[in-house]
Amino acid sequence: MNTYYSELGRILDGRTPLRKEGYFILHEGNQISYDTSVPVGAAMVTARDFTHALVEGCKSILDTFSQRSENEQVYAFNLYADEQYSFYIYMNTNSSFLETLEEYEYTEPTEINALKYNPGDFSFQYWDAHMGEYGEVIKQFELIGDRASGDLSEFNRPDAIEGTPIVAFEVGIIKAGFNLLAVNAIQQLIAENAFNVLNKTDQFIAYVATGNDLLDYSITMRKTIDSTMFYEVFPDIRERDQSYLEQLESYQKLNVSESLDYWMEAVHGSYASTFPYSHCKSEYEIFKQLERFGNPLAQESIKRLESLVAKKELESEEYYEIDYYIECLYFSGNLSEAQKEKCGELATIIQNNKALDNAYAAPLWFLIANEPLVNITEL
Repeated sequence: MNTYYSELGRILDGRTPLRKEGYFILHEGNQISYDTSVPVGAAMVTARDFTHALVEGCKSILDTFSQRSENEQVYAFNLYADEQYSFYIYMNTNSSFLETLEEYEYTEPTEINALKYNPGDFSFQYWDAHMGEYGEVIKQFELIGDRASGDLSEFNRPDAIEGTPIVAFEVGIIKAGFNLLAVNAIQQLIAENAFNVLNKTDQFIAYVATGNDLLDYSITMRKTIDSTMFYEVFPDIRERDQSYLEQLESYQKLNVSESLDYWMEAVHGSYASTFPYSHCKSEYEIFKQLERFGNPLAQESIKRLESLVAKKELESEEYYEIDYYIECLYFSGNLSEAQKEKCGELATIIQNNKALDNAYAAPLWFLIANEPLVNITEL
């Protein structure tokens, strides 16, 4: 089970704050370290700074493209931020799309529309090298992100690295936050009318893509595209949304324990045929359906976690269950002091259990320190 997309959904929806506990530092020779403070001599990049770099970098690209002869009937602008910490900017025009459509020879409306809004098939692609002076910030981010997977405790302190520190990025930017900042950047570009330099179609849209279609269609696109326009451009999604809401009614009768069991199976199901993936919803939507239980969801999840982490040996499926129940706690509302204390005990047990990785304890510690449902969309 991969709860990454639920975590990302929480961040995109402002339910979980970006991490603030330190900095990833880029040194000469492309070495990186982690520390709770910025080393002397290193520039600092905050979440606000990073958003500004994206905004100004995109403006540079827009200004350049606006002077090209191809600036006719532009229907889409996409800021693509993938899981490999790479940023790309894509644009497409109606004439370019029609040329691409001839190559594919699609005839079904859903296939044609999917092709029309797939950034990988857009004719105009840009990256940090095209973003002027602000491209350097994006390049530095990509260098850090490429090496920043894993637990923070695995990284050296700055004084343990020979290379001179160059720049320090707030850890939350690297740890999933860059997708939220990409959304913020597009929202700012729209608010500033930055896309007016383009010769746009009446249905022009600007949006962010993460590389996960389910997350993009259910969350990121809706953050920057007006709901009326969204359904005009993606009529098939309107039908799926309506069907999704109708089907949800049949699950409202389940109690908290039954719901936990049911949605566990859904998380393990295939994307193509399992509800809610069949309705273009991500893992995040699964956990949102559990939040209606509130604190009883926390009680049941903690009880099940206690049973699992006490084991000296676990089956492969039980590792997935630990991820699942921990993620459920983020949708349980505010935990009581006793429940926070219990989560701390569970995190300690996990750290001392050789059968478990410390990575399982990190989200518990983070949950205790940060109340859920915090709105942090204003950065």
